[in-house]
Amino acid sequence: MSAVDTLKNLSILSDWTDEERLLLASRMEVLEVAADTVLLSEGQAAESMYVLESGRLRIISRGEILGVVD
Repeated sequence: MSAVDTLKNLSILSDWTDEERLLLASRMEVLEVAADTVLLSEGQAAESMYVLESGRLRIISRGEILGVVD
């Protein structure tokens, strides 16, 4: 699936034009991570926007799982 197709499936970007999605897609990079990789720690400022194309993401705070995104 292309980056533009992935972005078309995001409800948060549903009002965006194809041109806007294409611009964002041109700045995206695919990041494949191994299981249990920490992408961002609590309190750390985010420097990127992440789009989960496949897999599972756990949201953990102080050792407690707050949510899971599939």
